Amino acid sequence: MHYGGWSNYALQPEFAKHRVLSHRGHPITVIIYKLNKFNPFIMKNFSNRVVLIFVLSFFFARSQAQTAPVIGSSLSPFVLFTSAGALTNAGASTVTGDIGTNSGDYSGFNSTVLVGNSHIADEVSAAAVAQVETAYDSFEANTCTPVLPVTLGNDQVLKAGIHCLGEAATLTGNLILDAELNTNAIFIIRIGGALSTAASSNIVLVNGAQVSNVYWQINGALTTGTNSTFRGIVVGAGAIEFLEGAVFQGKAYTTAGAITLHNNLVNSAETPLPVVLTKFNAERYENESVLLTWSTASEKNSDRFEVQHSITGKVWKDLGVVAAKGESAAILNYSFPHLDVARGSNYYRLKMIDKDQTYTYSRIRSIEFLPLVSLVMYPNPTMNNLTLRVEDIEKVQRIQLIDMSGNSLYDQQKAGLQSLKNQIDVKNYPAGVYLARITALNGTISSLRIVKL
Repeated sequence: MHYGGWSNYALQPEFAKHRVLSHRGHPITVIIYKLNKFNPFIMKNFSNRVVLIFVLSFFFARSQAQTAPVIGSSLSPFVLFTSAGALTNAGASTVTGDIGTNSGDYSGFNSTVLVGNSHIADEVSAAAVAQVETAYDSFEANTCTPVLPVTLGNDQVLKAGIHCLGEAATLTGNLILDAELNTNAIFIIRIGGALSTAASSNIVLVNGAQVSNVYWQINGALTTGTNSTFRGIVVGAGAIEFLEGAVFQGKAYTTAGAITLHNNLVNSAETPLPVVLTKFNAERYENESVLLTWSTASEKNSDRFEVQHSITGKVWKDLGVVAAKGESAAILNYSFPHLDVARGSNYYRLKMIDKDQTYTYSRIRSIEFLPLVSLVMYPNPTMNNLTLRVEDIEKVQRIQLIDMSGNSLYDQQKAGLQSLKNQIDVKNYPAGVYLARITALNGTISSLRIVKL
């Protein structure tokens, strides 16, 4: 018999040594046997035995290839937990799930921020400490050679498997995790140092990838950029900070370090949407207009985008409709121009609607256009009266004072040649924030925020 040039030789039953190689990222145990001169009895069963050894080794190795880290029962209810460090929030964040620290300051999580329970240096948090250590150490069951680039993202696609990087890393743009239509696909990403993500960066899950099957081991601090989106279960060894407007979908644990929020959205729910939005920007365009641009990584059963505008951030009106592609697994780009912008603050959002009319909103983007004429309202804050000072009161057509619900509490319009009064009595108005809206004769609109004490 002849096997690749090994004629007149046979394999001894006892092996000399074994090696662990790999096939598409999966370890394979290969047994290397000693060779003797040809033995007909041994060679008769050579093929069956080698095939059996190879098949058993291959499938055993595949079953061990991706071992999900161990998240214990005392730890799993938490969406945010630090064994030792402060847990603080600044701003109007929304956190759904339990949070805790076993040693550190705790502040900023009132009933409007936290939808869940907090455990601060109690029996529950004490039980979770050991399980954070266990979760971190359990990543060691998954070994690989550092192969990822130091800069992640920029529409980089990772398939299910074990991905490693032996030093600190950054993430820019989109990092796409592709499950290839396998909802059980496991992604394990091990970073050998700190990880920071850029503003508006995004972890995009496509083709059945699940938040609960994405695991990050970060041997250092995690900082997510302004208005970014990060997804997965994070087990770290340093501080965790979500910068302004960042979204975190998953769970984040650290063996030591503060966890800090700044106007963030945090939850661990698997929330499949008809549209996976990767970018939404508002930028100044020609002739004092605004160009809105956005991109999607995937669309399923999507119907349209309604572009909405507000000058208060509370009351919205539709600017127009852009048809969606409907079905796509590729990056798609859209744009919409807004020509009639208001002086002052302009807020924008997308209402993303699928074909059964269910919908979700994008994050809000804002852009400021300074008044064409100089104006001031004082004192601000005020208790009794407001005085409007402009370059020429004769050029003012209308003065409005609007509350944050969109109700107009004061509305004075110019009639004929008579000038408007430049003082407003607000002493009987409820305390709060108001929008002063000044319309000039040429149609330009300027807005100022007023605080009533």
